[in-house]
Amino acid sequence: MSLLFPPVSSVRKPLVNGLEVVPFFACVYAHALLVMLPKTKLLRLAMLPISLRQSYYAITYFDYAATAGNLLKYYGYRSDRLGYINFFTVIVLILFAGRCIEWAFEPGCHRRFFPPVENDAPFQEHPVTPEFLFIDAFELCWNHTGVGWSWSRKPFPPPPSGHTVLRQASTVIFDAVCLDVLLYLVQLHHPSLNTPSGYPLMDPSSPPVARILRAIASCLSALPIIMFLLDGTYNIVAVFGRVVLGQEAWQWPPIFHWPFLAGSLADFWGRRWHRVPRRMFVQLGARPGRRMGGDVGAIVGAFLVSAVLHDWAIWSMAGRSTTIPCLIMFMAIAAGILLEGAFTKVTGRKVGGFWGWLWMISVQVACGFGVVDHGLARSGLAASDCFPPQFRPGKYLVDVILRVCSSLLVCIKTEIL
Repeated sequence: MSLLFPPVSSVRKPLVNGLEVVPFFACVYAHALLVMLPKTKLLRLAMLPISLRQSYYAITYFDYAATAGNLLKYYGYRSDRLGYINFFTVIVLILFAGRCIEWAFEPGCHRRFFPPVENDAPFQEHPVTPEFLFIDAFELCWNHTGVGWSWSRKPFPPPPSGHTVLRQASTVIFDAVCLDVLLYLVQLHHPSLNTPSGYPLMDPSSPPVARILRAIASCLSALPIIMFLLDGTYNIVAVFGRVVLGQEAWQWPPIFHWPFLAGSLADFWGRRWHRVPRRMFVQLGARPGRRMGGDVGAIVGAFLVSAVLHDWAIWSMAGRSTTIPCLIMFMAIAAGILLEGAFTKVTGRKVGGFWGWLWMISVQVACGFGVVDHGLARSGLAASDCFPPQFRPGKYLVDVILRVCSSLLVCIKTEIL
């Protein structure tokens, strides 16, 4: 059973023509239009049950991996090895549903700003006219970072130096190769995971020491795999936006900030990990939690919403709930962040440095084992094909390195003997 109204659809089906999910996106667009207009809160609240019903239908009744498999089968893809498409599609749909909830209860209006001509100039709002309104509503639907909008603390963050289109395009290639390298290494050192039906992370057929080491290595690879997949997808869209739509660099700030250099759990999740769902965690989790329990309630509320999001996303891949593992992982991380705050209050020093980094990695591996077991291993995510089987850049690179190392070892052994 999943958190927050368990899905009841036992048999999901592929989309026929995509029109099945149009009503949900129409509801999202209507909410975006209304939240930019004054005196529409009652109408937004009245629409919310319809929007949530449509979101539930879109999330639980369709198999998006099977849909993609039908379209890509001529390129060698199999739908049972595309489970990650269900995972990320359901996350996106839940984020849209969260936006509908946020906009329904928004007391004011959202406004889009013109880019400032000078750094110190006050922001100028777009006029509420048809010329701007309908395009701004579409932009608002897809804007999860607040860039250019009144609901952001920094509507126009300065782009990092060297943030060129060429650099973002090269980042796509780098992310793609790293993603395939990590997936192939998991499949290579833990072959039993390379099955779409899934397999336990703790392989019962392996010796105890090898079983534990393989499980730890797979846990350590899970977050980098997700990071490279998300960052690559984001930069593909960014390159399209900048080249085809003529958008500027400040509209596509980086979503990751070297997360694995974080010196604490708070640094990792609060500043360095990707920022796409952060608005939903704050609006639906942290703010209600703060009203009920202060700072402790805010942290617990944000990670509780994150647990719901990941529980449903993992369910979409394998049809199994991971409520308990998700709750254990995200509540343990919340507790760890609270412990870091208590440590700072008692000692006057922030958690950081090598020991802070080791603490951050250890907590996430230990507490995330159940989620990785269900989300990466038993769901078949480790058997994903992100590239056509005949073209895997990471596999080619790893195989070449292994062949070279094997030849060197043979030469060294021959010279010694």
